[in-house]
Amino acid sequence: MFAVTPGGFIVAPFPCPWKGESGWESGTDDFEALVERAEEVVGEVLTPKVLGAATGRTKFLTLGAYTTGTNIVIDAGFTAVKAF
Repeated sequence: MFAVTPGGFIVAPFPCPWKGESGWESGTDDFEALVERAEEVVGEVLTPKVLGAATGRTKFLTLGAYTTGTNIVIDAGFTAVKAF
C-alpha cells in the first residue's frame, strides 16, 4: 500500500549559502547538507494533520520535491518516503 504524491508541485529554496560542490564533484558532506534541507521541506509539508490522515490508509507515503537556487545555477530533486 503506497500513496504516491505527484512530483514537481513542491519547490523550495536551495540551501544557501551553498559552499559545497555539485554534480560529479559533490561528496558525502554535500549530500548531508541536502538531506538536512530535504528534511526541513518534508517537515513543512507533511504536517501532523497530513500524517494523521494517512495513518491506517497506507503503509508508505512518498513526497517528491525540487529545490532550486535563486542566485546560483544549481538545483536538486528528491523523493522522501515515510513508513507507517
